[in-house]
Amino acid sequence: MAEGSGTEQERGPESSDVPRQPQVDARLPPCFASLTSPSLSAISSFLQPESQPSVAGLVDALAPAMVYTDAPNAVTNRKLWDAYAAAWDPSADFVKKMSSSLPPGGASIHRVGDEWSDVESFQEVLRDWILPHADNAIVAEIGSGGGRVAVELSRVAQRLECFDISQNMLSRASAAVASVEGACAASFHKLEIDSSGRTKFPSCEAQFDFVVVFDVLVHMDLHSTWHTLQQVRRMLKQGGRAFLSVASIETPLGWERFAKQSHFSVGGFYFMGKQNLATMLDRAGLRAVAWSSPSTETENVYFNRDVLVLVEAPV
Repeated sequence: MAEGSGTEQERGPESSDVPRQPQVDARLPPCFASLTSPSLSAISSFLQPESQPSVAGLVDALAPAMVYTDAPNAVTNRKLWDAYAAAWDPSADFVKKMSSSLPPGGASIHRVGDEWSDVESFQEVLRDWILPHADNAIVAEIGSGGGRVAVELSRVAQRLECFDISQNMLSRASAAVASVEGACAASFHKLEIDSSGRTKFPSCEAQFDFVVVFDVLVHMDLHSTWHTLQQVRRMLKQGGRAFLSVASIETPLGWERFAKQSHFSVGGFYFMGKQNLATMLDRAGLRAVAWSSPSTETENVYFNRDVLVLVEAPV
């Protein structure tokens, strides 16, 4: 999935988790209308004369055609961000619409994601929370999106591994990093989806000094977040660190946005509280080193809408 956006307006396409009635943001290109399209072909095979009707048989035969409101988060994210990356262009109407809510001079649109937050907010998080831990380190980024974070990581890391569920986003990120003079060695990996609908991470046990998951968990439900945290723990070396961010109902801008939503969608954010995240981190075996706090002294959207946390794997 792609790295998420960071402004208070709709930062990404608002998609529905109900395949039967996809809710497509009118600002987006027509390609988003094809995100979901259920098929009922399994029914006919079950209704043949030789079939032996039973409750179990009926469920098995109809399963491929059922329309579930809880479609796998990973599947929805892949469709959404593949379409977003394919349609993205600085001159696209939906990109202009998103960037129009940023402060004057607050964004310079060069790559996917620049339209999601003002430069100052983004750079402050990079400077204070991410880049100091990536210096000369072996770094992984989960949800690299179009590469706006990966570009900065490639300037300081020893090696960079980028993971995303969207191949189109990975292609954008790869091109962005390739344009950086003196960038470190970098590779890009598409995350597959298993039969249960979860993302499948490659075998990379205890290989990384630092893992970044910035503005990504905002598009995941609690179970997908828990699965990702377990993978972060597995990927980190002993004493390795990770940076994470989630959208929070305990921050002023977080609650404001949450209260306007009628339901969760991958484009509209999944909100949680700090205690939810703290519990999952503890269960995953990750120790929180530093937490962010909202502040009236800054207009940084990430501090006032999200919870940022730096965690450490046990030595």
